Amino acid sequence: MWENLGVVIRVMLFGALSFYLPGRAWSAWIFAARKPTAFFVPPLLLELAVSVVTATLVGFVLLEASVWSPLTFAAVTSSVAALGWWASRDKAKPVYGREDLLLLFVGAAAAWWLLPPFEARFASGDATGYLAAGIHAARVGSFEVSDPTVGLMDIDLRRILFPSVAMDRGSPPYLRLEGGYVLQSLDGAQVLPAFHHGIVPWVALTVTLVGSSAAEWVFGVFGVLALVAVYGVARSLQLSPPSSLAVVTLAAVQPVLFFYCRFPMPEVTAAFFLWCGVALALGAGPSTVQAVLAGLALGCAALIRLENAFLVCTGLTLAAILSPPGTRLAWAFFPAFLLSGHALLHAYFWRTHYWGNLINFLASQATTTRSLVLFGLAAGLVAYTVWSNRGGRKLTTVRAQVLAVAVAVAFAAAVQLWARNTAEWSLLWDWSGGLLLMFGLAGLFVAAAAASSLAQTLVICLVVLSGLVFFLGPQATPADLWVLRRATTVLIPGLCLTLVWGATELCRPLPRKLGTLCLSATLLLALFAPVPRLLTVINQEYYTGGAIHSQMLATSLDRPAALLVHGSLAPLSIAPLLWATSEAPVYYVTNPQDWLVADLLRALARVGRPIYFLLPGDLPPYNPPANGGWRPHLRYRFAWSSPFQNRPLAAPTWKEIDLSIYRWQASP
Repeated sequence: MWENLGVVIRVMLFGALSFYLPGRAWSAWIFAARKPTAFFVPPLLLELAVSVVTATLVGFVLLEASVWSPLTFAAVTSSVAALGWWASRDKAKPVYGREDLLLLFVGAAAAWWLLPPFEARFASGDATGYLAAGIHAARVGSFEVSDPTVGLMDIDLRRILFPSVAMDRGSPPYLRLEGGYVLQSLDGAQVLPAFHHGIVPWVALTVTLVGSSAAEWVFGVFGVLALVAVYGVARSLQLSPPSSLAVVTLAAVQPVLFFYCRFPMPEVTAAFFLWCGVALALGAGPSTVQAVLAGLALGCAALIRLENAFLVCTGLTLAAILSPPGTRLAWAFFPAFLLSGHALLHAYFWRTHYWGNLINFLASQATTTRSLVLFGLAAGLVAYTVWSNRGGRKLTTVRAQVLAVAVAVAFAAAVQLWARNTAEWSLLWDWSGGLLLMFGLAGLFVAAAAASSLAQTLVICLVVLSGLVFFLGPQATPADLWVLRRATTVLIPGLCLTLVWGATELCRPLPRKLGTLCLSATLLLALFAPVPRLLTVINQEYYTGGAIHSQMLATSLDRPAALLVHGSLAPLSIAPLLWATSEAPVYYVTNPQDWLVADLLRALARVGRPIYFLLPGDLPPYNPPANGGWRPHLRYRFAWSSPFQNRPLAAPTWKEIDLSIYRWQASP
């Protein structure tokens, strides 16, 4: 009882420090430095953004410096909050109002809809890599993990076991564990998480406060906050509260977004930062301070996933080109580009295989990329020239509305004709019910006609750019749902926004009852289109009991240990998590030569740790010519359901997972 009470107290204290106190401390100073604008950001959303951005930057920098701990995190974050209280000491705190209550309502409804998160401990792709990275960081206070087994191997064995994943296939980094870790140098023992590092501070903090079994909750909480941020953008676009709630509801019922709000991957976490930045940008007006905050939030999206640096920097640049001059939002450029540069430098110095993939993709697609960029710029300039409000044209006449609808439908149809044979388009069409794409693209064109500020144009540019990235980006796997995750950060929420925004602009000049009827009919059609697919996802009990099963395997191993895993179990993606929870460096072994296993066992034996071998339940272990043999240690069976092992998505299909663990016993 007392232990649970201690966990609750710690979560409340650090939750307030991460999500509320820094923003509340600075809010009076920020609001005193701004002027009234047509777009208003509720105090609660601004305070949330300031707090989360502060906690993210503090945690990220502390991990880079290898000095992260709950105490150092609390000390630095508290210092930022204390500085805010001092700066705001003679200023009135903003008063919460109706908009803040609506934000709380959206957050509570989203939490009811999305939580708890999936316990994605098996057959979950890269997800276990992110969980393992946070568990390691919580223990060592750094992104880097020391692997004591590497230094005991001959250099020739290291070259065989750890192939280069760089573009030239010879230089660092080297693949230490598929789906989990990379090795910085063949001469050292420093291992890095193989993926993006921006979410790691949050996972580390959660693991420290609650335990490794709660690591997935970080992603679920940010899924809830992402919908709150989308609501804030809708209100900042001057959509009515009912229309803004319709945007959030439309986003929440999208099967792909519903799944990834509960799944431990960072795309939806990045969506929170990006849409928070957009909401702050829409409400910045003449406020330099709020523009800087918008840039910081947008830059944090680049820290969470590196490709967002392209979206943020290119989107801001295009929006500036296509918008009236003189806006204070230009102050968002410096922090956004600064943090994007930080993300790029981090990817270079804390090099993972993403750096090599990025350079290789840009080099191989150079001609196509240049052509598409030029085409996109030309199309944007033409659209801006035709539809800009600078000439006084607005959607206030029947003729203008008819023309807008005709052009919007033609635009959506043209995009469909161009992309209908692409796998990405077919997947997105199938999973969204189709109407989100058609109505969203039509709304995108209408919204472009109504956009009159840099921030509004930024929304349009981000949606267009995210669509290009989604259709042109490299495919990591043929799994449908895995490919679609790249649409969850901007494209799907953005199409929900442009659908409602465009429909509202078209219905605004109509008589009130007729406009309400047309808008309601459009929204209802779009809302119900994805419901069949959504019900299929809801009815499947994905990842049930994942924490219990992974804990059972982890507790069966003595700590610290060393672990061999049969290569056929790589799709099960449990190896990185076992390394983190059991402090057991992992090696995949698939159809090896006897001498290779023997050399590996001899090297691991020098560490003085117990050595285990994880295999499919019906497969005997390799018995290399070494001094010892394998002894049965554990046989474990359980039922498991994952969308990545059932293609195509159909009725619930449970698969039995049968695992055996053997322990190496050296000869006397």
